[in-house]
Amino acid sequence: MQQDCFVAVHGGAGILSRDSEGLVKQALANACKTALATLQIRNDVNAALAATEEAIVVLENDPCLNAGYGSNLTFAGTVECDAAIMTSEPGDYGSIGAVSGITNPIRLARAVLDHARIPDPLGRVPPMMLVSEGATSFASSVPQPPIAIVPVDSLITLRARQQWAKWKARLDQAEAGPVDSTCPTTAEDQMQDTVGAITCDRAGRMAAGVSSGGLLLKHPGRIGEAAMYGAGCWASQTNRQPHTEASGDSSNNFTISGRSTGEDIVRAMLARSIARALAYDQAETFSGEVDVHEALSEVFVNLFLKLSMARGELNPSAGVILLDRGDADNPRSVRLWCAFTTPSMSIAYASSRHPSPKVKILRRPTRTNTESPVYITAITLS
Repeated sequence: MQQDCFVAVHGGAGILSRDSEGLVKQALANACKTALATLQIRNDVNAALAATEEAIVVLENDPCLNAGYGSNLTFAGTVECDAAIMTSEPGDYGSIGAVSGITNPIRLARAVLDHARIPDPLGRVPPMMLVSEGATSFASSVPQPPIAIVPVDSLITLRARQQWAKWKARLDQAEAGPVDSTCPTTAEDQMQDTVGAITCDRAGRMAAGVSSGGLLLKHPGRIGEAAMYGAGCWASQTNRQPHTEASGDSSNNFTISGRSTGEDIVRAMLARSIARALAYDQAETFSGEVDVHEALSEVFVNLFLKLSMARGELNPSAGVILLDRGDADNPRSVRLWCAFTTPSMSIAYASSRHPSPKVKILRRPTRTNTESPVYITAITLS
């Protein structure tokens, strides 16, 4: 049965100033429009995958976001990007890490995924992740569509160069002696985020993807959560076997895209851990009903935050968007969940029923007596 199609994108979670809202909102809206147009035109098994890829390409091309063109610079003053993409059926995955000179890293991640689908004549196991020079070499061999390889400096914006110079100078001063080495506190100084997208086509197939320029002044060669399997994105379909044959099958479908500053999202395998918590919750209830809020809270508080704080992280930073397509008996009960530990998170979403993108800058309540370190909210899409 044909259903509505859905798309949601995020520009990361962090501190977003009111001055930056306009640029970020426009980028997210453009990404939604592009993805939805792809979903409405295509009706093949790769529709969701293509829509996710195209949405992230739009975000990578916008210099106001930390992905592709305009990415943060490494300690050496270069751009090195990470990206990943995944499908719910049959769970195909491709990622690239620490790649320079690639205009759209998500296209290269998609090429890795597609390459892994081709049987090797000698039975060799194809990679699902390529990094650095190996990834760039692979990019040059991709036939159609070709991957755009450009001079490495062409991805550096004036803003990125200025931020690098500012914080490189502060680091040099800090290493030379006592100095105010306070971490960045303004939105302009905290463009650390991963961008991402999640989509669902008319047949219920789902895909998720992420792309990031990584941390400012990161060590060259550092691979972040955007490239790590199970950390930055996840797409899955959970099925349970009913206790009685008469009760029929039930399934829940989830797609997750997230971001984080630091390495603990990798240690926690955040996206995959959320999917596992959802699957476990469904199996425990035997009803097909899933408490998404509880699953998100459990993983964020009892896994990610505990790991971070045990390592001395005072303000662990992470955020995810999660598309819950509902179950087989009620396939139109679609919700977009958002969870983040930061002051704000930028999102946008649209559907074939409501094609005009809705763009929101979600901000944590200013209450000081809130007990939860993670802010969780849900938006009904159908």
